[in-house]
Amino acid sequence: MILCGAYLYKFKDASSTIPKGSPFDIKTLTTDILRASDRDKNFSELGNIPAGYTSIFTVSTLQRRHYYAVSDTEEAMLWVRSLHEARQEGITQNMGHASNVPYPSSWRHFDSLGKGLVKSKDRIKERMEKSGIEHMEMTPFPEGQIPRGYYG
Repeated sequence: MILCGAYLYKFKDASSTIPKGSPFDIKTLTTDILRASDRDKNFSELGNIPAGYTSIFTVSTLQRRHYYAVSDTEEAMLWVRSLHEARQEGITQNMGHASNVPYPSSWRHFDSLGKGLVKSKDRIKERMEKSGIEHMEMTPFPEGQIPRGYYG
């Protein structure tokens, strides 16, 4: 993951050059660390943590909770603290109470890219909900009729 400007970008692995999915708007995130006792009791669906990873932190959006395994509790605390601080700074900046440190112009570029990706995802999701694509059955079309494609 990379925190840049007002968005948190996810990547498949360290060598990926293209973000995975749309980024998270930092202002709408909540974060937490899963304690070992919580994992054992309530999160058996997570399965085993990969070798070399001993701690898990969560990033929650309005719709989902995402789990990330890290090497130790200290790294999990660092991620949670960094994301919390970035969220507070983003909210402060949105309110017009920016600190005396100027917002980097390159981050504005990344923010506009992130905002575009989020809007695109929301538009696609809205169109799918309107057209009922999620619940459509795969049925053959009558002879002579051509299926209408979905173009965004």
